[in-house]
Amino acid sequence: NTLEWAPPLRVVAVVTLFASTFDLIADFLLCSKFVQLFINYLKLIST
Repeated sequence: NTLEWAPPLRVVAVVTLFASTFDLIADFLLCSKFVQLFINYLKLIST
């Protein structure tokens, strides 16, 4: 009994969902990091 590599649609959907969610989280973390750096930069200038 040879197992052909054909993942069911459900698996593909779940993997895609996880990938996009992870991408969104990464983008959010990156943005918050930039905001933090920007705020520190403004504090540095104002002093």
